[in-house]
Amino acid sequence: MQQAQTSNFSGNARLSALSALSFCMDKKKPLDSAWAEDRHFESLSPSDRAFAQLLVKTVIRRLGQIDDILNRFIERPLDARFVNVMHILRLGTAQLVWLQTPPHAAVNESVEMTKQLKMQGHSGLVNAVLKKVAAEGSAIAAAQDIKLNTPAWLWDSWVRT
Repeated sequence: MQQAQTSNFSGNARLSALSALSFCMDKKKPLDSAWAEDRHFESLSPSDRAFAQLLVKTVIRRLGQIDDILNRFIERPLDARFVNVMHILRLGTAQLVWLQTPPHAAVNESVEMTKQLKMQGHSGLVNAVLKKVAAEGSAIAAAQDIKLNTPAWLWDSWVRT
């Protein structure tokens, strides 16, 4: 899958986060390399760069929990062509559940990003799912087993050790 394009979004920390998440998860490249590949990352203010990095690291650290939450609210799996919609939902969920971003900001920015990336056909889905996450996500996360964030092969090796 192609890395999220940032050419029209200079100065947008969330879009840089999407680009880095796509680079890391879809291209299987190291996260540190993602920032060097994003030509707009250096033009962000220091606080926006820090926010973008925190956002991506939170998604990666909490990926199992985030996907579990999202799977509760998405009726049918998204087609692989729309992997960036899933990444937008992941970024929105991280903001709502772990970063305490105000719901109106996290939901609105996620919907706008969907539209700006010409995936407006999914903006209603992003809006509906993230509103449910805003209402129920923290309670779901509190009841989850954090083992969701650990790959089975790693967990098994820890148990054996």
